[in-house]
Amino acid sequence: MIPRPETEILVEDAIEILQDLNNPRFCEIGVGSGCILISILHNVKNATAVGIDISPKALAVAIRNGAIHQVDDRILFRVGDVFDAVSEKFDLIVSNPPYIPVADMPGLQWEVIDFEPHSALTGGEDGLDIVRRIVRDSPAHLTQQGVLLIEIGFGQSDAVAGLLDPSIWDLPEFLPDLQCVPRVLKVRRRP
Repeated sequence: MIPRPETEILVEDAIEILQDLNNPRFCEIGVGSGCILISILHNVKNATAVGIDISPKALAVAIRNGAIHQVDDRILFRVGDVFDAVSEKFDLIVSNPPYIPVADMPGLQWEVIDFEPHSALTGGEDGLDIVRRIVRDSPAHLTQQGVLLIEIGFGQSDAVAGLLDPSIWDLPEFLPDLQCVPRVLKVRRRP
């Protein structure tokens, strides 16, 4: 996966959340090349992470990148589909899941459509298939007051907000990208 500027927002906020915690643990769903997880670990020296991806090939790249950037001793990589390879709880769950609606795929930039795995791009008809699963299942994997950060697509913030059960989650915040488009869901699990 090629990191995009929108993803920097997710990484910067994750660093801010974790940097003041004692021995923070976080999980990334959909690791891809590992750029998110590795960037966070590089900046939060006392953090440990679990990285999940459905693709063994992607995890092989992430493992190599973790070693190159000397954070591999603080990462557990697991092959799995969303949370099926996870039983523990985390202070933070981060994800840049597939969120592009199927109908939007033909209009993507050539450098995305020609070089990115399509399974890492599209999230079904409305783009939210994986987002729904992460929102639904993450409370079981977050500590009390744990935070969920998910990158989302253009125009998806209202639909994503509608996925959040107010008995489980505090009020969501949507962090804007450089064009002021709501791009990252940030929401804390209620105690």
